[in-house]
Amino acid sequence: MGKVSEQFELSVTRFTGKREHVDVPEEADGISPRAFAFNRAMRTVRIPDGVTSIGEEAFVGCMSLVEVDLPASVEEIGRGAFRGCLRLERVRVRGAVERIEDEAFLRCKSLREVELADGVEEIGEAAFMRCASLERLRLPDTVRTIGDRAFCECAALDIAALPQELEEVEDEAFKGCASLQRAELPAHVGWLGRRCFADCTALTEAVVPEGVGSLEEGAFEGCTSLRRVELPTSLEVIEDRAFFDCPALEDVQASDAVRLGRQVFGLSKGA
Repeated sequence: MGKVSEQFELSVTRFTGKREHVDVPEEADGISPRAFAFNRAMRTVRIPDGVTSIGEEAFVGCMSLVEVDLPASVEEIGRGAFRGCLRLERVRVRGAVERIEDEAFLRCKSLREVELADGVEEIGEAAFMRCASLERLRLPDTVRTIGDRAFCECAALDIAALPQELEEVEDEAFKGCASLQRAELPAHVGWLGRRCFADCTALTEAVVPEGVGSLEEGAFEGCTSLRRVELPTSLEVIEDRAFFDCPALEDVQASDAVRLGRQVFGLSKGA
């Protein structure tokens, strides 16, 4: 009779210690939901290569955690995995993670630097919402969708370039990003959600590519520094309040055939 091969998975299910540094066991394959939830002592954690998943709310409310380096083996980051880690400053995701799940880093108000590996395709709903200190972020060109409120109220964020394969920017994705200065949307973008760039008060220029058929409600509302917008010939409709309260707006290049909603340019210079 041949040998029977058995393979077991080992997950970290709960940690209640009070150490400042924690080493996850080398044998671990995953970190279970809420395994480290609300641990107030842990400042750093070493996650070994071989761990493939970080469960939902695995590190939620770890108020002393300052840095996270996820190994290349990680394939999944669960919903709310690091939500409310108020002192978290740096995150590095080296693995083949395809989606940053909803609320993964919501309200990490000290987070300054995020590095994402190539292969990420979607930034989930409110994934980095209210990360008020976030300044440096490289979004890999593999990202296709930026979800609802993904970077909403990231007041310090100024992204130099959006991913070249980007297709969808959902509702309020960059709302309240008060340091964002320019929004040049790549050629593959076909959808811009409601208030996607609203209240980006430092934004001076926006370029919307061919293929976009509509600007949704309040898309650039409250962009008080916006001076110039280049719109595509594919655009058919500009919805209500798309450029409401844009007092610096002087140059909007659009076809005369575009249908306009209500108060599209209300409180704007050209209104």
